Amino acid sequence: MVYFCAPGRHGEHAEKFLTGFNGILQIDGYPGYNRLTKSSRKGGDPIIVAHCWSHARRKLKEVFDRDGSEIATEGLRQIAEIYAVEKDIRGMPPGQRLFARQARSAPLVAEFGEWRQVVCLRVSKKSRLALLPVETFLCCG
Repeated sequence: MVYFCAPGRHGEHAEKFLTGFNGILQIDGYPGYNRLTKSSRKGGDPIIVAHCWSHARRKLKEVFDRDGSEIATEGLRQIAEIYAVEKDIRGMPPGQRLFARQARSAPLVAEFGEWRQVVCLRVSKKSRLALLPVETFLCCG
């Protein structure tokens, strides 16, 4: 883990700091990082973004709390299943956690992705669910 301080959260700071870095970067979904994923990125290949499940869950929870949305409820249920795997494997050696994630979590994540595609076909592009930030995996764009 690396911490880098900059005078703001503007994307150019991350772009400068990550010059030469190629790979996967876990981010909080802040749009300033979007420039790092583009084929026109300066200083390296487009970065693959790994979003945080807690951010996705929080956004769905906000929609649920506001609207009681059945779709948000289902998203929260699916994320809870992924969290349950993490609870079960907490404290295990890294290799065992990786194996468990590949065997147990990967199918859940794939199911979430398939569900997301169905949701995108069902909801209005102007609905609160469709307008959630991309880290919730519900944006239909």
